[in-house]
Amino acid sequence: MAFILLVSGLLPYDSGKTRFSISFIKRMKERGIEFAPYKPVSAHSIYTQAWSFEESVRRGYLVGGDALLYEKELGLSEGSLLRMNPIDLLLSPLEPPNKPGPDKLKEYLKDMENQLKMTALIRITGCESGDARYFLLEENIENSPRSMKEKIIEFADRVGARKVGLDEAFGELASSSVNKNLDRCLESIKDEKKNVLIESFSNSIYPYFSVLNKANALVIVAPGKAYLYNDTEPVREAIYSGKISTQYPESHFLLSYVEPYAEEELLFGEPLAEGSPLLELIIRSISSSML
Repeated sequence: MAFILLVSGLLPYDSGKTRFSISFIKRMKERGIEFAPYKPVSAHSIYTQAWSFEESVRRGYLVGGDALLYEKELGLSEGSLLRMNPIDLLLSPLEPPNKPGPDKLKEYLKDMENQLKMTALIRITGCESGDARYFLLEENIENSPRSMKEKIIEFADRVGARKVGLDEAFGELASSSVNKNLDRCLESIKDEKKNVLIESFSNSIYPYFSVLNKANALVIVAPGKAYLYNDTEPVREAIYSGKISTQYPESHFLLSYVEPYAEEELLFGEPLAEGSPLLELIIRSISSSML
């Protein structure tokens, strides 16, 4: 029976989910337990991750820094990389206002915290076909700084992106067909590696809803700290009871309502120490799930 560990972040940005996940997979491998990574949805900025966009241009498909880090650290093949990360969002900052006054600046700063308004290009890769569909968000791209807008449109033309509105793009992401595709990706990874670590999106408890019923354990990562729920039943109960909204399932709500089973200080560089108690607790959970 496959064991699924879900890794979520406490913060919207820079919680350290990917670094923790890579460290976890390596430490488990040292103990003879194989885990495969799965990051269903990722997002990266053309501004702060210009290098990953340049790598996307070189490869001819959209890929972000986290997926490239998994590839480098865990030796993933190009084919497994796209299956490991079937949905990727390219974000672009918004054009700062001309002659900024208080109202314009207030609106600009608010919009810069909204990933929906900064999403410029989306890749959705089919797990069975391997084919990628691209969507260029016309409304958003018009609000990007000119130099970045030109680069994104040039790349979008190259990959055959379809121009869509914001509602259509995010309606597609929330569609049942896309969710089924994400489940197919997970099943194919499980078939190969058995155990799977699923990295969530931003500070959401889960990357898509049906994962909630599949995960055996959950770790919420913050800078320098990890919180373990070695049983996901209380997590599901908090969400199904309405204590936590399914529209905004942010991990800080879970920590507020449901006490974690354990917490551990994470190290600088390699987050998990060799004798990590958190690892030992998860190994016990794996053993119990096999009984």
